Amino acid sequence: MRGDDVVIASDDVMRSMRAFNSDRLVSRYEICLDARGEVEFIRRETVSGIEAYDIQVSNTIHHEWRFVPFVVDGVATAVCTHASLEFSAP
Repeated sequence: MRGDDVVIASDDVMRSMRAFNSDRLVSRYEICLDARGEVEFIRRETVSGIEAYDIQVSNTIHHEWRFVPFVVDGVATAVCTHASLEFSAP
């Protein structure tokens, strides 16, 4: 995987975190890739509780992360994986 695996919360998300008295967000995603290593779809398995952050993470995975094709016996194949992300407010 290439791309920044640190997703910094936007100012709006930080304000929401303060409003909910939360200093930590945790979410989990299923990420499915096609044989070229392109993101086919992302499914939120566990949400952080702040939808704007979950959307921000999904958009980052889809538009900024890059994957190398998964190869089995010399043939690129589609694959799904899981990623858990945790953000702690500074």
